[in-house]
Amino acid sequence: MPADVPVTAKMRLGFADKTLALENASAIADAGADGLAVHARTKVEGYKPPAHWEWIARIREAIDIPVTANGEVWDYQDYLKCREVSGCDDVMIGRGLIASPDLGLLINSHNRGEEFEPMSWPCMLSVLEDYLERVVVQMAPKYVHGRLKQWLKMMQRRYPQAEQMLQEMRTLKEVGKCEIFAGV
Repeated sequence: MPADVPVTAKMRLGFADKTLALENASAIADAGADGLAVHARTKVEGYKPPAHWEWIARIREAIDIPVTANGEVWDYQDYLKCREVSGCDDVMIGRGLIASPDLGLLINSHNRGEEFEPMSWPCMLSVLEDYLERVVVQMAPKYVHGRLKQWLKMMQRRYPQAEQMLQEMRTLKEVGKCEIFAGV
């Protein structure tokens, strides 16, 4: 690996418990990583709330490389709280961006003190249609609806219309663009 290419790592707080979290983070730093993203839960905890951002703060204080916080950031308030509790300047957002694809834009706008107009449901439908067109080409038809249903399930946090679309999809065996977007 060329010396000018940064090497980063991502870890959880542990498998079943957090007892080795600090030791594991130190090992990653000692191995020469340029940065570390920490998902604030164990593997056993999966994605169940809460995220333990206070553990990220402990890790950040224990190692000398930049630490990025990750876990349970669904909106701007979560982002601010995660930064406050973890002490991290940087936050990695995963499922929150699936639920709200414009969340990064919203955060950046707020941080610059600018107004932000969230994506409307009709705009989101356009994104979903584009996604469906791409998935139909890449996957076997029997799997396409599963991918779209996963996304719609997470989108329900922000878009109540996603729930209605999800209910309509549950009766379909295979999903094509015309069936999904016909009644919208």
